[in-house]
Amino acid sequence: MKTRREWAEAHLNWTYEDWTSVLWTDET
Repeated sequence: MKTRREWAEAHLNWTYEDWTSVLWTDET
């Protein structure tokens, strides 16, 4: 599960705007 941990750590510093931009890309 090394890759999963690295993925999580890479996204810890994401901002609210980063998450919303990603979450809403599938809605368009």
